[in-house]
Amino acid sequence: MKAKKSFGQHFLKNKHLTVNMAGVVKKNDATGKILEVGPGKGVLTEELMKIADDFKAVELDQDMIDYLLDHGILEPHQLISQDFLKLDLSEVFAGKSFTLAGNYPYNISSRIVIKMVRNHNLIPFSLGMFQYEMAKRITGQQNTKDYGSLSILTQLYYDCKIVYRVKPGDFSPPPKVQSAVVQFQRKDQFPSPDVEQLESVLRKSFSHRRKKIKNNLTSPEEQQVLRQMDLSDLRAEQIPMDVFVEMTERILGL
Repeated sequence: MKAKKSFGQHFLKNKHLTVNMAGVVKKNDATGKILEVGPGKGVLTEELMKIADDFKAVELDQDMIDYLLDHGILEPHQLISQDFLKLDLSEVFAGKSFTLAGNYPYNISSRIVIKMVRNHNLIPFSLGMFQYEMAKRITGQQNTKDYGSLSILTQLYYDCKIVYRVKPGDFSPPPKVQSAVVQFQRKDQFPSPDVEQLESVLRKSFSHRRKKIKNNLTSPEEQQVLRQMDLSDLRAEQIPMDVFVEMTERILGL
């Protein structure tokens, strides 16, 4: 079974790593329910199933689904044959909370994170494999090149940290990039604007990173708020997360 570039597949083959990843999930999961995204050949799947009371996996590639079923790794009722990005997460475990995990397809990994944030009410903990550059973007800090709309949006809802660096040789086929495992622990309090509202303002704020934020947020309401908060001459990467929240609240009139 060969990996497909169209699905961004790189199969994990380091069993020691998958055991350790499952150990991190076991330590932090309080739901007993795990949803794995992109199980592939099931190397991580087998370890996650050992610690889950209720396990499901979502897979779009029919060849992978056939492989998992033919090799007895998963039962039909445990497999969701669907695009994760289109999946209604409230229906997976009948509206109950669950842990999200997986060796994520690198070509949609940022969209997986955003979907997780949009469904933070259902996902108290998550563990995912990412391209290392993406992991740095997720965990990026203020005044760095990695600090952006994705890092702020994610970190407003989750405490994020890189727990493992992963070598290309741990995959088949080996990717041309370094990888990393990131864990997400949901915070206790959330911003008053909803995720979509924050995401919209953040994307606009970082649309041209080298420009001052007043050149990105150009509506009369946005310009007024920037002047009121004395932010007009700053670049977006210079602005703290909590200030973005206040700025969004003022723009929306919350």
